Amino acid sequence: MSAGLPCIASDVGYNNYVVSPGMGRLVTNKSEWQDAILSMSQFDVWSKCSQVAYKEWLDKFSFERNMNNWRNFIHKVINSKS
Repeated sequence: MSAGLPCIASDVGYNNYVVSPGMGRLVTNKSEWQDAILSMSQFDVWSKCSQVAYKEWLDKFSFERNMNNWRNFIHKVINSKS
């Protein structure tokens, strides 16, 4: 995602949070893997999914986003003990 690549992942666990609609596909069986890979071979699909994947990474997983989350958490812990 941080490289702006579309995602294809198994439809299990945490992948359901990470892979959102528009940035790739969640698959459950072999034929869905094949379909997903073939669909990504179309440039317009690849391009759109790439843009959405990078935006999702910035919004949810970037260093800055995680640093702000930790900073807010630590601030709350410190203030709750005061």
